[in-house]
Amino acid sequence: MLSIKKIDDVALSDILSLSVHECQLPYVGTIESLINKGTKGSYFHVLVLDDEVVGLFIVETDYDKNYEFLLREDLHLAIFFIDKRFQGQGLGKKSCSLLYPYLRENFPDYDSIVLTVNCNNTGAYKCYISSGFNDTMQFYHGGPTGPQHIMRLRLRS
Repeated sequence: MLSIKKIDDVALSDILSLSVHECQLPYVGTIESLINKGTKGSYFHVLVLDDEVVGLFIVETDYDKNYEFLLREDLHLAIFFIDKRFQGQGLGKKSCSLLYPYLRENFPDYDSIVLTVNCNNTGAYKCYISSGFNDTMQFYHGGPTGPQHIMRLRLRS
């Protein structure tokens, strides 16, 4: 069964074993770089299939100060990825479908979660759309890998 756990509930060695394909590194980075750049408002979560860590995502609560497309009531989905050993098995889509109830329960004071996805990353874009995220039809141009769609998932009405 696929589930979400807080990073503190998982062995560090399992987390450090995560990686993406080399062509995905510009969009995600290495696990070491992700862990090192976490801030006070960064909350790391792992995706677990049965007892095996298969992915990671980071939710940020204080990025509204850095990006004008975020509101004070928005969470920011900074990183979301499935380990390269588990890609192509539908786990990305299944994981995204778990986000809505998980975030509503664990971040009840936030109205939405917002993410950016590179315009060239059509697979991730389709995954987010099919999981309930809406394309705001706006673009973020400040990333190192080109323009990105700004997408939003409402957590509260």
